[in-house]
Amino acid sequence: MQQWRNERGVILDWLLKVVLVLALVGVVVFEMASLVVNHVGLDSAANDIALAVSTSVSSRGFTSQADLEEEVGSLAKEAGARVVKVRLNEVEHRLRIKLARRAETLIVGRVPALRPWTRATAASSAGTG
Repeated sequence: MQQWRNERGVILDWLLKVVLVLALVGVVVFEMASLVVNHVGLDSAANDIALAVSTSVSSRGFTSQADLEEEVGSLAKEAGARVVKVRLNEVEHRLRIKLARRAETLIVGRVPALRPWTRATAASSAGTG
C-alpha cells in the first residue's frame, strides 16, 4: 500500500517564499539606491552651490568669510546638506567648498557598524575671476 503525501498548501508556501524573497531583494535595492543617490546627488549639489556662489562673488567683488559661509550654508540647507568647509583663495581666484549629508535608509542607518556608509561628503571648487 502506497502512502500519499498531503500536498495541500504547497502553492501557498511557495508563494509566501517568493513574496518574502522579493521583499528582501526590494529592501536591499532600496538601501543601495539610497546610498548611491545620496553620494551622486551631494556631489552634484556641491558643484551647483560652488558655481552659484562663485558667480555671486565675481559679480559683487570681495566678500567676507562669514558672508560666504552664510550663502553656502543657506544653499546647502536647501539641498539637505551641511557645510563642512568654505574657503576663498584670492590668489588663485577659486572658491572651495565641502559638504556632508546622511542618506535616508530603512536599515543601514540603524545598524551602528553600517552607519558610516550613510554619510556622504563632496568637495567642489569654482573660479571666481
